[in-house]
Amino acid sequence: ERAKAYLRRKEPFLWNATNLSPRIRQRIIGMMTDYKASVRIEFLETSWEEGLRRNAQRSRQVPEQAIGRMLQELVPTQPWEAGEVRWHCI
Repeated sequence: ERAKAYLRRKEPFLWNATNLSPRIRQRIIGMMTDYKASVRIEFLETSWEEGLRRNAQRSRQVPEQAIGRMLQELVPTQPWEAGEVRWHCI
């Protein structure tokens, strides 16, 4: 609902979420394009080791097995999924 309020006001905002599959991403992107919003996806990628290091620093760590399952389900964002797609290796 908060995103829809921004969209109605045509106000820029950032949607920060892990969306593993095109199906999940398309639901969000579809909502935004229904409001005639432009959509840019920033795909952030790290090495396995860096991801584990960052996870270890979290106050609530995600079990390594869960991270592995998520990685197996990941379908990287493709250029045609949004008006603009950028990839970052960090």
